[in-house]
Amino acid sequence: MADKINYVSGDYDSIKTELFAKLQSLPAWKDVQNENSIGNTFIRLYAYLGDLLFYKMNKLTNESYLQTVEIKDNILKIIKMLNYVPRKSTGSHGTVTFSINSAHYNNIIIPQGTLIRSSGGISFYTIKEYELVIGDTSVDCKVIQGLQRESYFKGDGTTNQEYYINIDNKDYYVGEDVFKYQSDEFKAIKLYVNNTEWTNIDNLIASEPTDKVYIVESFNDYGVKIRFGDGTFGAVPALNDDIKVIYNVNIGVAGNVNSEDITTIETSIYDSALSLQTLTVTNKLAYINGGDPETVEEIRYNAPKYFASGDRGITKEDFEAMIEKDFANILDINIWAEEDKTPPNFKLYNQVNICLLIDDGNGNIVDPDVDGLNYNSYYDEIDDVISAKRSITVWRKYHVPKKVSISLKINYKKLSKYISSDIESSIQSAINSYFVEHGYLGNDINHSDIVNLIDSITGVDYCFVYLKKDISDLGYNVRNISIDENEYPSLNNIVFIRE
Repeated sequence: MADKINYVSGDYDSIKTELFAKLQSLPAWKDVQNENSIGNTFIRLYAYLGDLLFYKMNKLTNESYLQTVEIKDNILKIIKMLNYVPRKSTGSHGTVTFSINSAHYNNIIIPQGTLIRSSGGISFYTIKEYELVIGDTSVDCKVIQGLQRESYFKGDGTTNQEYYINIDNKDYYVGEDVFKYQSDEFKAIKLYVNNTEWTNIDNLIASEPTDKVYIVESFNDYGVKIRFGDGTFGAVPALNDDIKVIYNVNIGVAGNVNSEDITTIETSIYDSALSLQTLTVTNKLAYINGGDPETVEEIRYNAPKYFASGDRGITKEDFEAMIEKDFANILDINIWAEEDKTPPNFKLYNQVNICLLIDDGNGNIVDPDVDGLNYNSYYDEIDDVISAKRSITVWRKYHVPKKVSISLKINYKKLSKYISSDIESSIQSAINSYFVEHGYLGNDINHSDIVNLIDSITGVDYCFVYLKKDISDLGYNVRNISIDENEYPSLNNIVFIRE
């Protein structure tokens, strides 16, 4: 019917059209044809206000669903229902070696919190106390990037007490735990009530009334909220109890450093007789494990997968979810077992194979030919997490990825009015983009995809494309390039031949 209003029309033009159609059907309303009339002005004003209201209603609705939410604060509220704890910033971390020129006659104490710096001024500190014992000239120490901070509060005696840490400091993120499930596990947040340490847990629901526990919730990208129980689920700090929070703040992925980049000791170091000592420090491996907090898009992708995994490792998807939940800077994960081969390879029975591509912090792949040892260091930490959460006993084999360098020879004919250098530049850009999009683990390079890509470029009349897998192929050919599960394709060179 012409006079029936569509109440879900939410934009200005639709509302105005609906109103005109309705009012024109009413015999008493005649003031709709003249653009300068009062009635026409009211209709347009109403349509404008309606458009604004519908926009706000739609935005509010979108912020209520995981797949459409855009504001970080809102997605943090939604994922509470999934019992998902988003990843905070991870300070880059690893092992440094403190050395002395010759063996000393006393033990040398390297205190917890000993501050060291990279050549670029990035700060690290030791996570516990170490000793360089008599007769030795070096000792390995685990360090984390960032600074150690303390905050103090007074308990107010109420239930569900909340305290905020670092929420206004945009220079540093509050850190995530590192060296998880190892003997040197480092807790990025420690909390004491009247000098007694309380335990950080993920959820208060299983706590007893006297359990000295608390939870940490992400408040924004930089800060966190600490919340205590209500006396039914978790104990309540009493009025005027002294609450002390010791925590790590770091700069996330910007804190990653190259090997031998840490060179300066900022803290004075003494031996057991309190005699000042001169030591040197260096890191043998690069640190590539620092990462920023999970973004809205990462949470949107990871939270449902992790919820489905039930925090245990059985399926391939479970392992992927656990890795993505706890580790930053991962570009691609490939996991396979015997049934993933065609035909199944039963020599892999009860073995899970895991291969990663790691981000260097700028969206580029960390080159395994240069940093293969760092991949293995990354895998050591991942295996500690998986070992703690697996539900069945399986062998786990970790693969350092292999780069497959691919060269192309492109014979093409251009249309007469086009310039060869412009066409070749366009082809080069298109091929570069193709390899960025397809340069992941196990992705074959299809000859037909390359041909179709070049044929679609303006100015190309026709082309012949030949591919070469640089290590194994003796010459160029027109077949697809097959990539194994632990390999990824990388563009090496393009040779242009104009017909």
